[in-house]
Amino acid sequence: MMARGMDMTDAIDSGAPTIAAIEAAYGRRAAILWITTQLDAINEATAADPLDETATGSLASLLLVQQKGMNLAEFALFTARFAAGEWGKFYGAADPMAIARAAADWSRQLTRWRHGLDDLRRTEALLAQREEWAAEAITYEEYLRRKAQQEKETDKTENLTK
Repeated sequence: MMARGMDMTDAIDSGAPTIAAIEAAYGRRAAILWITTQLDAINEATAADPLDETATGSLASLLLVQQKGMNLAEFALFTARFAAGEWGKFYGAADPMAIARAAADWSRQLTRWRHGLDDLRRTEALLAQREEWAAEAITYEEYLRRKAQQEKETDKTENLTK
C-alpha cells in the first residue's frame, strides 16, 4: 500500500505518476483497477460490511474523475490515513459518499501542503542565495577604499599618457 513512515512531503516528492498518467499510459481500466485495489484495502481495514464489487467499481470510477491529479503515493497515503480513521470510523457498512468526501478533503489538504511546501522551498532558496551573496560581499568601507585605489591608478595612467 505505501512505505512506512511516509508523510505528505514524501508523497508529493515521490515522483510517482498521477492517476491521470496511469489512465493515459495503461487505459481507464488499469487506473480503475489500481483505485479499486486501494479501496479494497480500506474495506478490509474499516468495514464489517464492505462495499460490494459494484459499489467499489462505481466509487473507483468517481474517484478517477475527481482525483486525476493526485499521484499514486498521495492516493495510497490517503487510503492508509482513511483506514487509520482520520476521517472518522465506519459503523457497520462502508459508505462510498464518506470515502468520496474524505478524498476531496484530502485533495484540499494536499493543495494547501503543496503551497506551503513551495513557499518554504522558495524561502530556503532565497536564504541560500543571500548567504552566497554575503560570502562574496564587501563592506561599504572596502568599496570606498577600492574606489579610491582605482581612481588613484586611473590618475597615474592619465598622467603617464600626457
